[in-house]
Amino acid sequence: MKLSLIVFSLLIFCYCPFVTAQTKIITQNPRAHINIDANWRFAYGNPTDASKDFNTGTSYFSYLAKAGYGDGAADPNFDDRPWRKLDLPHDWAAEAGFSDRGSFSHGFKAIGRNFPDKSVGWYRKKINIKKTDFGKRITIAFDGVFRNSVVWVNGFYLGTEPSGYNGFE
Repeated sequence: MKLSLIVFSLLIFCYCPFVTAQTKIITQNPRAHINIDANWRFAYGNPTDASKDFNTGTSYFSYLAKAGYGDGAADPNFDDRPWRKLDLPHDWAAEAGFSDRGSFSHGFKAIGRNFPDKSVGWYRKKINIKKTDFGKRITIAFDGVFRNSVVWVNGFYLGTEPSGYNGFE
């Protein structure tokens, strides 16, 4: 019995500092989830005419997008003030009208290759990060974006998600 009490006491003694340390770490570095669904900008692009797609991907250094040379609508200094203001969730394809020329795979909506002026949607948002958060790991999670989304942050290409309505970060 005495041996069991000593072993139990040692386990408690060893375990308590670990719990305290873990609590301290969690308190110092709490994970925060911030909803950024409000105050986005939206505009239609165009996959067949760069001038109607804000000249994105046309500058000399656009191939260096991973080095921060995003251009057009991917440029952090791009003026999106004329773009439509909206909150997420938003599905611009759902707003499209129906058409006899629309594909059955798109529900006969006026989107797809026959409708280039309504087949690319650009979303932009300015996110201010507090100076106290500089140096911290920050991720952006999307609950669902339809087909072939391309994500840029401050002119840096982050990646592409080819699937439809899947969450990714």
